[in-house]
Parts: sequence; structure tokens; C-alpha cells
Amino acid sequence: MNSVFRVFLRLGLTSFGGPIAHLGYFREEFVGRRRWLRDEDFAGAVALSQFLPGASSSQVGMLVGLGRRGMTGLIAAWIGFTLPSAALMIGAGYASQTWATSENSAVAGAISGLKAVAAAVVLQAVIQMGRVLTPDAQRLAVAASAAALVLLWPVPWIHVAVVVVSGLLGFASGLPQRRGAAVRRFRKRSNLRKPPSHAPVGSRSTSMASTEAVEVGETIGSPAPGDTTEGAAPGDTTEGAAPGDTTEGAAPGDTTEGAAPGDTTEGATVSGSAEALDRTSGSPDGTRSFRLVVSPRLATLAAAMFGFLLVALPIAVRLTGDGTVRLIDACFRAGSLVFGGGHVVLPLLESATVPSGMVDSSTFMAGYGTAQALPGPLFSFAAYLGTVSTVGPGGALGGLIALVAIFLPSALLVIAAIPLWERLRANPAAGRAVAAVGAAVVGLLAAACYDPVIVTGVTSWTTAAIALGSFVLLVSRRVPVWLIVAGAAGAGLALR
Repeated sequence: MNSVFRVFLRLGLTSFGGPIAHLGYFREEFVGRRRWLRDEDFAGAVALSQFLPGASSSQVGMLVGLGRRGMTGLIAAWIGFTLPSAALMIGAGYASQTWATSENSAVAGAISGLKAVAAAVVLQAVIQMGRVLTPDAQRLAVAASAAALVLLWPVPWIHVAVVVVSGLLGFASGLPQRRGAAVRRFRKRSNLRKPPSHAPVGSRSTSMASTEAVEVGETIGSPAPGDTTEGAAPGDTTEGAAPGDTTEGAAPGDTTEGAAPGDTTEGATVSGSAEALDRTSGSPDGTRSFRLVVSPRLATLAAAMFGFLLVALPIAVRLTGDGTVRLIDACFRAGSLVFGGGHVVLPLLESATVPSGMVDSSTFMAGYGTAQALPGPLFSFAAYLGTVSTVGPGGALGGLIALVAIFLPSALLVIAAIPLWERLRANPAAGRAVAAVGAAVVGLLAAACYDPVIVTGVTSWTTAAIALGSFVLLVSRRVPVWLIVAGAAGAGLALR
């Protein structure tokens, strides 16, 4: 458990660039360097995370921890990866409360720069997600309808309704569930290539490879016989790998660091039906056996707990009116409905916290802009909201409560889905539902990009220039995101 925590803590301190980039760091660390799992195991973990709502990169980390050390490994992986960004966001929450009582124009200028760069980040996310999740007229229509409904009918429950109805319509319709040519066009436009074996952790090539891992690994629906990745010819192996290749950087016969040859996952016992991503024997290249073992009883308990909390928390809010329950409900509901990446949490959290007065719009957008400069999962933004919230305990305790509440659905759904994954991924109707939900969340994010992001973040020619410059730098991919965010805050301060 200690080794899992240490590795994920280091990743939590160094993994900049958002959920897509995180997968590049994970693959380099766990497949290429430590050989805790194989490429096909990693692709399967990514596919499962894309199928489920929640924090996708954190769910992949949970799966790696689960396969390595069981449930304690899952918890250690989450704590290690989340701790740095959560601590920084709680600190930012305390700082924002100080700024709110300050009349210093320099502080106000820095906040305006952070709000402007948030507009650029969200706009880029809408464009990137739209290319992948709305590749045809049907899904583009779903996205446009979702955006129009949210903008024209801004009631608190509209986001939930859009996600649920889109999934049901996709399940019952003939919406395509596989993206094939659209994915290949996206990879070509993005110049995605497999990184060379000498690429260092965190290099640009590694981050690009992670994007490809998301696209190739998502294999919901009925694959063609013998396919290993979406759109692959029968018999193809992982892209760029010749038959018989060993794990990147691994010599034949190498074993996992500190592991004797033939070791299996510590404490792993088969306690139920065949689980997805299960590897039961050693590998000739020294990759350690990777087994995800969850008993049917535990999976059922996790699913029941998820469903109970999703229904009971809103009822508890109405019955008690308690501020802490309101905070937990807002974060748990947002974490339960996020499909398509961390940025999608923005409209869900905004609709749950700003209209009700839990957080004012300016503080919300300044915190979201700050979150872009930090490593680790974007869901840690909830720790900031819990810290500054006007309901609940506030401060560090409020931040921790919000943090656990927003990540809890991700963990419960991962545990619940493992025994069912093989059946779910082979179900075309499930694939259609996911495709429809993915298109809908593009619309939700596009609506949020306009209001509140652009409406509150781009309020003058100065902030418009900062947002435009930040967007150009983001698209160029030549400047780290954290540096763009810092530059935007500095520009806002200088031009105030």
C-alpha cells in the first residue's frame, strides 16, 4: 500500500494538463516504467472509465490501485493522486476569502485574469470534445438541443434532466456508438503519435499518446472478431507494437520492481464471476499479473449505496435544510453525472452552487481559473468550493467534505461495474446511450462556456484580449497550461 501511495503522490505533484494528459503520465509510469500492467490492461481500464460517469483519470488510478493492492490500494491511489491538488485548492479558498475583503486593485486585476483564462480553457475543451463526441449530424443535433435547453430554461434540475433523457433516447435509438473514421481524423488533425521509448514522463509526446489511449481504448459496443482496439484490423496489436514486443523499456525476463517472478497481486483471490481486465498468469516480459477482483456482494453493495445516496440526499436537503447536507448533495450529484472529462463538472457545480448562493459567481470563476494551473484531478476544485461555501462548515473541513462527496460516486461506480463490464461493453444499446450522453455533455459545456464563463469572465476589451491570447497559446500546445494561467493572472494585474 505504501508503494502505491508514494507513486500516486508523486504523480499528483507532477501531472499537469488535465485528465487526458494524466493518462499519458499513468501509462508511462505503470506500463512503461514499473510494468504493473500491460498495454491491453491499461486500455481496458481507460475504456471502463470512459463508460462510467465520474472523474475518468482518477477512476483509472483507482483501478490500477485496486489491481495492485485490492481495496486498500484503490484508496491509497486516490488519496495520493488527489492530496496535492486538494491541499492547494483549500489554500486557494482561504486566499480568496482574504481577497474578497481586500480593496487592492492589483488583487482584483489578478482575479480578472484568472476568470478570462478560464473562458479560454473551457472554449478549448468544448472544441476538442466536440470533435470526438459529436462527429455526425445526429450527435451534433443532440449537443445543440442540450445547449439550447440549458440556456433557454435555466432551472436547477435541467442539467440532470438533459443527461438522463439523452441517455434514454440514445439507448432506444439507432444512434451510432462507435466513432471509427471520426476518431482517426481527430488523431490525424492532432498529430497524435505513439511516444518513443525514451520519452520522459510528462513530455509532450507522452501527453499526446494519452489522448490516443482514450480514443482507442473506448470499445463500447460489439467489436469485430479479433479486434483489439476500435477500428483495428483483425489481429492487430497495440498501435506501433510488433507481435512479440515486450513492455516499453522492459527487457525480457524483467520483473516488477521489488516483485519476485510469478508474483500475483497481493491478496488477490477470485471471489465472484469473471471480472473485466483480469490477468491470471505471469507474463513472459516480466509484467506483473493484473487482476481486478470484486465480489458480487461488494459490487451490489456499492451500486445500492450509489443509488441510495443519489435519491436520499436531495430528500434530506428538503427535510432538514442543513447546509452540510446541501454541500454534500451538490458535490455528489455533480460527481454522479459527469461524462466526457473533468471540464464537464463546471456547469454541474455552477448550477448547484451559484444560483443558491453557496458561492458567488466571481469567486467560483476565479477558483476554476486557478484550478487550471494545478497538477492532479480537476475534481479537486470541489475542495475550493467547500472551503469558500457560505453553507456547511466552510474552511478546511468543508473542503474535505466536498472533496469526498464529489469523488465518492467515481469509486462506487468503479467497484459496482467491474463484474458487469464485459457484458456492458458488448451491449450495443449501452454504447448508444453513452454516445448520446457524450454528445449532450458537449452541449452542456458549450452553454456553460457562454454563461457564466464568458459572461462573467470577459467583461472588457482587456479581459477579451487576455482570453484570446490564452486561447491561442492553449491551441498551439507549446506553452504549459500552468504558465498560461500564471501569465493571464499577471496580465490582469498589470493591465488593471
